Amino acid sequence: MGAAETAGARRADHASEPYAAGDASVSRNDGMDSQQWKPLIDPMQVVRGVGKSKLLIVTTTLLGAALGVTIALSTPKKYEATTELIVDPRDLKLTDRDLTQSVVASDATLAIVENQVRVLTSGTVLNKVVDKLNLVNDPEFNGQGGGGLSIMSLIRSVLSRNDGPGGVDDSRRRALAVGNLAESLSVERGGKTFVITVSATTQNGEKSALIANTMTDVFLQTFGQIQSDTAGRATDELTARLDELRKGVEAAERKVEDFRATH
Repeated sequence: MGAAETAGARRADHASEPYAAGDASVSRNDGMDSQQWKPLIDPMQVVRGVGKSKLLIVTTTLLGAALGVTIALSTPKKYEATTELIVDPRDLKLTDRDLTQSVVASDATLAIVENQVRVLTSGTVLNKVVDKLNLVNDPEFNGQGGGGLSIMSLIRSVLSRNDGPGGVDDSRRRALAVGNLAESLSVERGGKTFVITVSATTQNGEKSALIANTMTDVFLQTFGQIQSDTAGRATDELTARLDELRKGVEAAERKVEDFRATH
Protein backbone atom coordinates (compact mmCIF):
# COMPACT_ATOMS: atom_id res chain seq x y z
CA MET A 1 0.00 0.00 0.00
CA GLY A 2 2.75 2.44 0.87
CA ALA A 3 4.56 1.83 -2.38
CA ALA A 4 1.38 2.31 -4.38
CA GLU A 5 0.55 5.52 -2.62
CA THR A 6 4.06 6.78 -3.23
CA ALA A 7 3.81 5.99 -6.92
CA GLY A 8 0.43 7.68 -7.09
CA ALA A 9 1.85 10.75 -5.41
CA ARG A 10 4.66 10.83 -7.89
CA ARG A 11 2.23 10.60 -10.79
CA ALA A 12 0.20 13.36 -9.27
CA ASP A 13 3.30 15.49 -8.97
CA HIS A 14 4.21 14.83 -12.58
CA ALA A 15 0.66 15.63 -13.67
CA SER A 16 0.69 18.95 -11.91
CA GLU A 17 3.82 20.19 -13.68
CA PRO A 18 2.18 20.98 -17.04
CA TYR A 19 -0.48 23.05 -15.25
CA ALA A 20 2.19 25.08 -13.52
CA ALA A 21 3.98 25.74 -16.83
CA GLY A 22 0.71 26.92 -18.33
CA ASP A 23 0.24 29.43 -15.52
CA ALA A 24 3.72 30.84 -16.05
CA SER A 25 3.09 31.43 -19.77
CA VAL A 26 -0.20 33.20 -19.09
CA SER A 27 1.43 35.51 -16.56
CA ARG A 28 4.22 36.39 -19.02
CA ASN A 29 1.67 37.27 -21.73
CA ASP A 30 -0.19 39.50 -19.29
CA GLY A 31 3.05 41.33 -18.47
CA MET A 32 3.84 41.91 -22.16
CA ASP A 33 0.33 43.27 -22.79
CA SER A 34 0.60 45.69 -19.89
CA GLN A 35 3.97 46.98 -21.15
CA GLN A 36 2.68 47.33 -24.70
CA TRP A 37 -0.33 49.54 -23.83
CA LYS A 38 1.41 51.67 -21.24
CA PRO A 39 1.34 55.41 -22.35
CA LEU A 40 4.66 57.05 -23.16
CA ILE A 41 3.76 60.29 -21.33
CA ASP A 42 1.97 60.25 -18.06
CA PRO A 43 -0.67 63.04 -18.02
CA MET A 44 -0.28 63.43 -14.29
CA GLN A 45 3.43 64.12 -14.70
CA VAL A 46 2.61 66.81 -17.28
CA VAL A 47 0.11 68.43 -14.91
CA ARG A 48 2.61 68.36 -12.08
CA GLY A 49 5.32 69.86 -14.34
CA VAL A 50 3.03 72.70 -15.42
CA GLY A 51 2.16 73.36 -11.80
CA LYS A 52 5.82 73.59 -10.85
CA SER A 53 6.53 75.98 -13.80
CA LYS A 54 3.46 78.15 -13.22
CA LEU A 55 5.51 81.03 -11.82
CA LEU A 56 7.88 80.96 -14.80
CA ILE A 57 5.01 80.92 -17.29
CA VAL A 58 3.22 83.83 -15.62
CA THR A 59 6.45 85.83 -15.37
CA THR A 60 7.39 85.40 -19.04
CA THR A 61 3.83 86.25 -20.11
CA LEU A 62 3.85 89.47 -18.12
CA LEU A 63 7.30 90.41 -19.42
CA GLY A 64 6.21 89.81 -23.02
CA ALA A 65 3.07 91.90 -22.56
CA ALA A 66 5.07 94.72 -20.95
CA LEU A 67 7.61 94.62 -23.79
CA GLY A 68 4.85 94.78 -26.41
CA VAL A 69 3.19 97.75 -24.72
CA THR A 70 6.55 99.53 -24.44
CA ILE A 71 7.31 99.03 -28.14
CA ALA A 72 3.81 100.19 -29.11
CA LEU A 73 4.12 103.35 -27.02
CA SER A 74 7.65 104.15 -28.15
CA THR A 75 6.96 103.65 -31.87
CA PRO A 76 6.14 107.03 -33.45
CA LYS A 77 2.85 107.43 -35.26
CA LYS A 78 2.89 107.76 -39.03
CA TYR A 79 0.64 110.00 -41.10
CA GLU A 80 0.17 109.56 -44.84
CA ALA A 81 -1.00 112.28 -47.22
CA THR A 82 -1.85 111.59 -50.86
CA THR A 83 -2.23 113.84 -53.87
CA GLU A 84 -2.93 113.05 -57.52
CA LEU A 85 -2.00 114.69 -60.78
CA ILE A 86 -2.80 114.00 -64.41
CA VAL A 87 -0.03 113.88 -66.99
CA ASP A 88 -1.00 114.83 -70.54
CA PRO A 89 0.96 112.48 -72.82
CA ARG A 90 0.02 114.31 -76.03
CA ASP A 91 2.63 115.95 -78.19
CA LEU A 92 4.04 119.36 -77.40
CA LYS A 93 2.49 122.38 -79.17
CA LEU A 94 5.08 124.65 -80.67
CA THR A 95 2.64 127.45 -81.47
CA ASP A 96 -0.75 128.54 -80.23
CA ARG A 97 -2.21 127.81 -83.67
CA ASP A 98 -1.03 124.22 -83.61
CA LEU A 99 -4.45 122.58 -83.33
CA THR A 100 -3.53 119.23 -84.79
CA GLN A 101 -2.17 116.54 -82.55
CA SER A 102 -0.55 113.40 -83.80
CA VAL A 103 -2.03 110.15 -82.58
CA VAL A 104 0.36 108.19 -80.39
CA ALA A 105 0.02 104.49 -79.69
CA SER A 106 -1.29 103.52 -76.26
CA ASP A 107 1.97 101.80 -75.31
CA ALA A 108 3.90 104.92 -76.20
CA THR A 109 1.62 107.14 -74.13
CA LEU A 110 1.98 104.85 -71.12
CA ALA A 111 5.74 104.96 -71.58
CA ILE A 112 5.58 108.76 -71.54
CA VAL A 113 3.65 108.67 -68.26
CA GLU A 114 6.20 106.26 -66.79
CA ASN A 115 8.94 108.69 -67.78
CA GLN A 116 7.14 111.43 -65.87
CA VAL A 117 7.02 109.17 -62.81
CA ARG A 118 10.79 108.81 -63.06
CA VAL A 119 11.16 112.57 -63.38
CA LEU A 120 8.97 113.07 -60.30
CA THR A 121 11.24 110.85 -58.19
CA SER A 122 14.48 112.12 -59.71
CA GLY A 123 17.26 113.70 -57.71
CA THR A 124 16.55 117.09 -59.27
CA VAL A 125 13.01 117.22 -57.91
CA LEU A 126 13.98 115.74 -54.53
CA ASN A 127 16.80 118.23 -54.02
CA LYS A 128 14.50 121.13 -54.86
CA VAL A 129 11.92 119.88 -52.35
CA VAL A 130 14.62 119.51 -49.68
CA ASP A 131 15.73 123.09 -50.30
CA LYS A 132 12.21 124.49 -50.45
CA LEU A 133 11.08 122.83 -47.20
CA ASN A 134 14.48 123.11 -45.47
CA LEU A 135 14.47 119.39 -44.70
CA VAL A 136 18.23 119.50 -44.10
CA ASN A 137 17.46 121.02 -40.70
CA ASP A 138 14.49 118.74 -39.99
CA PRO A 139 15.49 116.12 -37.36
CA GLU A 140 13.15 113.59 -38.92
CA PHE A 141 15.05 113.74 -42.21
CA ASN A 142 18.63 114.70 -41.30
CA GLY A 143 19.08 111.77 -38.92
CA GLN A 144 19.42 113.87 -35.77
CA GLY A 145 16.04 112.94 -34.29
CA GLY A 146 14.70 109.75 -32.79
CA GLY A 147 12.23 107.42 -34.42
CA GLY A 148 13.75 107.31 -37.87
CA LEU A 149 11.81 106.33 -40.90
CA SER A 150 13.31 102.85 -41.17
CA ILE A 151 16.32 100.69 -40.52
CA MET A 152 18.11 102.01 -43.61
CA SER A 153 17.69 105.61 -42.48
CA LEU A 154 18.98 104.65 -39.04
CA ILE A 155 22.06 103.03 -40.58
CA ARG A 156 22.71 106.10 -42.74
CA SER A 157 22.32 108.30 -39.67
CA VAL A 158 24.82 106.26 -37.65
CA LEU A 159 27.35 106.25 -40.48
CA SER A 160 26.99 110.00 -40.92
CA ARG A 161 27.39 110.69 -37.23
CA ASN A 162 30.59 108.67 -37.09
CA ASP A 163 32.06 110.41 -40.10
CA GLY A 164 34.68 112.95 -39.03
CA PRO A 165 35.28 114.65 -35.72
CA GLY A 166 33.01 117.56 -36.51
CA GLY A 167 29.88 115.47 -36.90
CA VAL A 168 27.68 115.55 -39.97
CA ASP A 169 28.79 117.99 -42.63
CA ASP A 170 26.38 119.81 -44.91
CA SER A 171 26.83 117.54 -47.92
CA ARG A 172 26.22 114.34 -45.98
CA ARG A 173 23.30 115.88 -44.12
CA ARG A 174 21.78 116.86 -47.46
CA ALA A 175 22.35 113.38 -48.85
CA LEU A 176 20.72 111.89 -45.77
CA ALA A 177 17.74 114.25 -46.08
CA VAL A 178 17.29 113.41 -49.77
CA GLY A 179 17.52 109.67 -49.06
CA ASN A 180 14.98 109.84 -46.23
CA LEU A 181 12.67 111.96 -48.37
CA ALA A 182 12.79 109.42 -51.19
CA GLU A 183 12.07 106.66 -48.68
CA SER A 184 9.06 108.49 -47.25
CA LEU A 185 7.49 108.85 -50.71
CA SER A 186 5.36 106.48 -52.73
CA VAL A 187 4.88 107.46 -56.38
CA GLU A 188 2.98 105.18 -58.72
CA ARG A 189 0.67 105.23 -61.71
CA GLY A 190 -2.78 103.77 -61.20
CA GLY A 191 -3.31 100.98 -63.71
CA LYS A 192 -3.33 101.97 -67.36
CA THR A 193 -4.26 105.57 -66.62
CA PHE A 194 -2.56 108.94 -66.85
CA VAL A 195 -3.09 109.65 -63.14
CA ILE A 196 -0.01 109.64 -60.90
CA THR A 197 -0.49 109.22 -57.15
CA VAL A 198 2.03 110.83 -54.81
CA SER A 199 1.97 109.79 -51.14
CA ALA A 200 4.17 111.09 -48.32
CA THR A 201 4.47 109.46 -44.88
CA THR A 202 5.94 111.31 -41.89
CA GLN A 203 5.38 111.70 -38.16
CA ASN A 204 3.20 114.77 -38.71
CA GLY A 205 0.05 114.97 -40.80
CA GLU A 206 0.56 118.57 -41.90
CA LYS A 207 4.14 117.84 -42.87
CA SER A 208 3.03 114.86 -44.96
CA ALA A 209 0.48 116.98 -46.81
CA LEU A 210 3.02 119.77 -47.31
CA ILE A 211 5.59 117.37 -48.76
CA ALA A 212 3.08 115.72 -51.10
CA ASN A 213 1.83 119.07 -52.41
CA THR A 214 5.35 120.46 -52.73
CA MET A 215 6.42 117.40 -54.70
CA THR A 216 3.68 117.98 -57.26
CA ASP A 217 4.39 121.73 -57.45
CA VAL A 218 8.11 121.22 -57.97
CA PHE A 219 7.43 118.50 -60.54
CA LEU A 220 5.09 120.76 -62.51
CA GLN A 221 7.68 123.53 -62.45
CA THR A 222 10.44 121.15 -63.52
CA PHE A 223 8.27 119.57 -66.19
CA GLY A 224 7.23 123.00 -67.42
CA GLN A 225 10.87 124.03 -67.64
CA ILE A 226 11.66 120.87 -69.59
CA GLN A 227 8.80 121.60 -71.99
CA SER A 228 9.92 125.21 -72.31
CA ASP A 229 13.47 124.14 -73.09
CA THR A 230 12.18 121.59 -75.59
CA ALA A 231 9.95 124.19 -77.22
CA GLY A 232 12.84 126.64 -77.31
CA ARG A 233 15.11 124.15 -79.01
CA ALA A 234 12.37 123.21 -81.46
CA THR A 235 11.68 126.87 -82.19
CA ASP A 236 15.37 127.57 -82.73
CA GLU A 237 15.65 124.63 -85.10
CA LEU A 238 12.50 125.70 -86.93
CA THR A 239 13.76 129.28 -87.19
CA ALA A 240 17.11 128.10 -88.49
CA ARG A 241 15.38 125.93 -91.05
CA LEU A 242 13.18 128.83 -92.17
CA ASP A 243 16.24 131.04 -92.52
CA GLU A 244 17.85 128.44 -94.74
CA LEU A 245 14.71 128.22 -96.86
CA ARG A 246 14.48 132.02 -97.08
CA LYS A 247 18.09 132.26 -98.18
CA GLY A 248 17.46 129.59 -100.77
CA VAL A 249 14.41 131.45 -102.10
CA GLU A 250 16.34 134.73 -102.25
CA ALA A 251 19.19 133.05 -104.10
CA ALA A 252 16.72 131.56 -106.57
CA GLU A 253 15.05 134.94 -107.13
CA ARG A 254 18.41 136.59 -107.81
CA LYS A 255 19.23 133.93 -110.34
CA VAL A 256 15.89 134.53 -112.05
CA GLU A 257 16.50 138.29 -112.14
CA ASP A 258 20.01 137.78 -113.49
CA PHE A 259 18.66 135.48 -116.17
CA ARG A 260 16.04 138.04 -117.22
CA ALA A 261 18.60 140.81 -117.26
CA THR A 262 20.97 138.89 -119.50
CA HIS A 263 18.23 137.77 -121.88
